[in-house]
Amino acid sequence: MGKWKERPLNNVLSVRVDDERKKAIVRLNEGRELSVFLLEAVDEKIIRDEDLLFRSKVNSDLGRGL
Repeated sequence: MGKWKERPLNNVLSVRVDDERKKAIVRLNEGRELSVFLLEAVDEKIIRDEDLLFRSKVNSDLGRGL
């Protein structure tokens, strides 16, 4: 159990994609490991969503809405 607490990347997520998306991922991956590509994609999505949430909150606080 101690090993799990020492390692920050111990969660596993799976994803299913169609053939077209898989080809695009392989093409864009540029020889890196697939896990690196997917982690970067997840990080980018989190950043975008947090930015959208922040902007929405600021606009709401200013009384302008989106």
